[in-house]
Amino acid sequence: MKYSPKLNQFLAENTELTNEQKVEKIAKLETDDLFDLMRDVEEAQDKYSGMVIKTVAGALLAKNIFLA
Repeated sequence: MKYSPKLNQFLAENTELTNEQKVEKIAKLETDDLFDLMRDVEEAQDKYSGMVIKTVAGALLAKNIFLA
């Protein structure tokens, strides 16, 4: 999957962050990056903690985007 430069940077640089730090950074992502990140979560759930997955879903919900 091809990601935007901002999401590629997020995925590459944030591997050593705590979940709390990742949550802060996820909240700043643009909508298209959140969608891409959610697709990546769906493809490889074992790469992400539950907290990170909930944060991505919550960030989309905050933008009035509902996941089915």
